[in-house]
Amino acid sequence: NYVNSLGRIDWENLPDKIGPNYTLTGPTQDGVKTCLSIVYLSDNVTKTSDLKIEEKYDSDAWATTTATTYCTTGTSGSEHTYSARVSDARGNANEQTKNFVLY
Repeated sequence: NYVNSLGRIDWENLPDKIGPNYTLTGPTQDGVKTCLSIVYLSDNVTKTSDLKIEEKYDSDAWATTTATTYCTTGTSGSEHTYSARVSDARGNANEQTKNFVLY
């Protein structure tokens, strides 16, 4: 039996200190291009479509992208570095770097 229709709910927002999960794969050859890909992208709180993806090629500045595959061309046998950084809505980030040789 209830005396009134009032109720009380208490909650606590749990802190999210976990960055997004992903695997940086490659390099693979796509015709004359050398490609690297972000696969298995997920986060424990933020929707995958809301994750922020940034990339950096060699000494270039970080650039925001929506693509999960990066392809480049150049001199065959030259060495390069590709970095990907994925951030969730709370600012947690996961950065991965791969050194590779162009096909």
